[in-house]
Amino acid sequence: MLRVRGNSIASEFSRFAKRTNFPGSLTIAHLRSFELRMRQLQGRWQRRLEIEAKECEHAERRATLAKRNIQGPNVATKETPMGGTAEGSRQIPAGGNRQKVHGPRDGRSTGKPGRRPRLSRPFVECAGRLWQKATSGHSSVPVDKLRQIASALDAAGYLPPSAYLERTFGIELKAFNSRNSNSKLGPIRTWSELNSGGDKDHLRGMRRLLSRCAEKLE
Repeated sequence: MLRVRGNSIASEFSRFAKRTNFPGSLTIAHLRSFELRMRQLQGRWQRRLEIEAKECEHAERRATLAKRNIQGPNVATKETPMGGTAEGSRQIPAGGNRQKVHGPRDGRSTGKPGRRPRLSRPFVECAGRLWQKATSGHSSVPVDKLRQIASALDAAGYLPPSAYLERTFGIELKAFNSRNSNSKLGPIRTWSELNSGGDKDHLRGMRRLLSRCAEKLE
């Protein structure tokens, strides 16, 4: 769509240049500049679509694994512990070692077996409740509410934002901080700085993280 639109604009400009005797060198320069800008725009949207597709695949994969992890222990505990025998189940005190294996670790595990969650449970609860409160009675979270959430996360000490954002957005923010470490703009180290920067991709990453935390609470 962008390529077709760009060709149409370039063709229209070429006809205009012929009708008005526009200098040929300037016409070529304008057309080349326009072509480069359109290529940048196409590449930018292509990267965004690829990121969205990978995130959807990742979310679907996580949902499938979570479903398997939930079903696995339920089937195993009805007969014998997973990986054990009937005799072993009689020798293990009820609720003893099983509590140690599947219990919370450092307050961050949800009690399900498998890989330790990337985000701590306190952060998920804090961010999720802030998002639920901000979306109460609203179809979308306004900018002033997002600023309040950013201030609350800073006050709670959940820093830097790049350590909490989802993988793609976290990588992009780290790359941004690396590029601007010595510039006047400076790196983004707090949620308030991320919010005040006004970058649409950064704000999108923040909104997605908060909404996912709220979904986990539900």
